[in-house]
Order: sequence, then C-alpha cells, then structure tokens
Amino acid sequence: MKITPKGLVNGERNNSDGIVYFGNTETSTNDFSLPENVSGLGSKHFKIFYKSEEKEYYIQDLEESTGTFLQIERDYVIFIVSIRS
Repeated sequence: MKITPKGLVNGERNNSDGIVYFGNTETSTNDFSLPENVSGLGSKHFKIFYKSEEKEYYIQDLEESTGTFLQIERDYVIFIVSIRS
C-alpha cells in the first residue's frame, strides 16, 4: 500500500483528492476495504488525509463504530485529530 499526497496509489475509488478512506465494505466510497468479518468496523471507518500547508498526513476516525486505534511498531510522528459535533 502506498499513500501519496494525492491519495492511495491504485485505490478502489480511483481518486486523487488527497484523502484515503478505509471501511469494511467494497463500495465506491472507500479506497481500501477492510475485512468484513471483523466486528467493530464501520462501512466507512477512518480516513488518512494530507494537508499540503503543513506537509503532513493525518488520520481521522469517521465515528461509524467503536473508534479507530493504532498499533505503532516503528517510530513515527502521529497527530491525533478529534472532531466532535
């Protein structure tokens, strides 16, 4: 899987808007489909997007299910964005 500032290379949405959507259904609204047999995943679960002003990638939970959790196995700088309505 390769994510660039334009989005996911060869993603299912085939879009270059800088957003990569992950979910548990193969729909035209997701770039990458997660396994459907995993409980707690939403049909559109989270997104990774690029902010050109900051030249940084962000991950955002889309509040469809139980939340998005990260397991970090290497050293990365990650910013948590929480947007509540």
